[in-house]
Amino acid sequence: FYDEMFLPDGSPRPEAALLARLISSLPDGEMNRRQQAAERALLHMGITFNVYGDKAAGYGKPILDRTLHYQDPMRFALKVGCLAFDSTRISAVNVDFPLDVVLYARDSHRIVQHCYQKEDLQDLSNVWQEGLRRSINNLSADWVEHAFDKLALPDNNTSRLLPAPNGSDRV
Repeated sequence: FYDEMFLPDGSPRPEAALLARLISSLPDGEMNRRQQAAERALLHMGITFNVYGDKAAGYGKPILDRTLHYQDPMRFALKVGCLAFDSTRISAVNVDFPLDVVLYARDSHRIVQHCYQKEDLQDLSNVWQEGLRRSINNLSADWVEHAFDKLALPDNNTSRLLPAPNGSDRV
């Protein structure tokens, strides 16, 4: 088993020494509070995870899984992570700002932390929401019509059906 943070003797690896110091400087209970907050956020996003030996099964992070690839640059990954957080924040009452981010550049032996507040990401949230709506509106609707065709009334009276977005009498 390879431990990315600690050497076999228990001392921090050089590239993780700053993170180890940051974690050890946290007040008692703070690491547990942050872990519990992260686990609640994941749960409310619909994410379950498997801890070895645990009975929980499955793993999923819809936005992250659909967009993020291993070779993506960190700037892209941070954007995706913020969008995933924003989507969760909108739906889960106990997920909210501040959003703490820790960045580490490989082989730099340097870790930085940044804290985002709601006002820092409000424009991003608005652009993300409008972009999603535009993307959905730009999808072909032919496949949707197959389901709504089943609502057609037997006497072909479509006057009681809501108009389709294109203005026709289809639902």
